[in-house]
Amino acid sequence: MSSYAAVIFALGLVERLSDAFDARHDAVGLGLEAEQMPKNIVNKRYDQ
Repeated sequence: MSSYAAVIFALGLVERLSDAFDARHDAVGLGLEAEQMPKNIVNKRYDQ
């Protein structure tokens, strides 16, 4: 893996390498994370 990173660095594609590992560009991971989020959020302080 480090040899691939060295080649990418030598070609000047460092920004693309960082984008490849950026979680904001992971559609599958973001979808799975959204499924685990709670559907309803209740503020108990004002719910009395």
